[in-house]
Amino acid sequence: MTTIRDVAKLAGVSIATVSRASNEPGLVSKEVRSKIEKAIAETGYIKSVKPRRKSDLLGAILPNLSNPFFLNLLEALEYEARTHRKSILLFNSRQKLEMERAAFAQCRKMKVDGVFLVPHSISREYIAEVRKYDFPTVLLTRTSSMLPSVAVDHFEGGRQVAEHLISSGHVNVAYVGPTKTSEEKLAGFRQGLQQAGLQLRADLAFDTEGEGDLRRFVIDTATRKRASVIFCVNDVLAQETIAMLRAADMNVPQHMEIVGFDNSIVASLLDISSVSQPMKEIAHVGFEAMLLALKSERPLDLYEPRQLLPRLVMRGSSLNLRK
Repeated sequence: MTTIRDVAKLAGVSIATVSRASNEPGLVSKEVRSKIEKAIAETGYIKSVKPRRKSDLLGAILPNLSNPFFLNLLEALEYEARTHRKSILLFNSRQKLEMERAAFAQCRKMKVDGVFLVPHSISREYIAEVRKYDFPTVLLTRTSSMLPSVAVDHFEGGRQVAEHLISSGHVNVAYVGPTKTSEEKLAGFRQGLQQAGLQLRADLAFDTEGEGDLRRFVIDTATRKRASVIFCVNDVLAQETIAMLRAADMNVPQHMEIVGFDNSIVASLLDISSVSQPMKEIAHVGFEAMLLALKSERPLDLYEPRQLLPRLVMRGSSLNLRK
């Protein structure tokens, strides 16, 4: 019978490293994990799994607790947890992959039953790493076929924003948010514009993951009237954009219209049009997925992502109709 010692010998590492790669993969380098995985495949080693005692404790790894959207999500998760007589252990990853990995390590030490994760990355490599933990993980707000996942259809949300702006008479539009091809809100926004024969010009798309000066972009776009509206990828960015405009003695929507995403309390207080993400439904469906995963003996090979429909809530920040 093949043992962990055989795997370690073939991979040229210690038994402890093989164990760490299995239980805490984030703490082992990619190169070493690759050697161990190859050795496991060659030896046919199957890890013996001891039954876990229930702790009724679930981890929640969220990326940014200064964003009201994630506080709303946490509140909805806590409500579901109380309903099912469970508790939530909260971690703030601060949008850093290494802090997500550290949070997973802590979750394992605390013997959580499972983890809800708003992931920094949904690359196949990283999700494969997450699958190796000895507890189930459910992704929230982003989807993958490799884990149970629940999210609003961000592509459709972006498309709804474009449709609203076009129906309001906008022709020149700007965007603030990540510009990478995997950003579904932007992809939906672009498609909505293209269907009306419009496009988002490259010089009117500000990449928040780059090193550009957001204030300069916003003020220049408004003063030179390069665009009549800015679509912000979340409400926090919409709030910051409005503050920049007001500091330059420009008003919303008279000088520039703004649309956000998330429909958080920020959007409600500042009268910002925003795409609503149903937090209670995301948490409820996510908990259903977690309870099902806790009953399963091992992860499935593929999962069907759950996508919920978004809804654009129109407010005063984008109701200055074009003539």
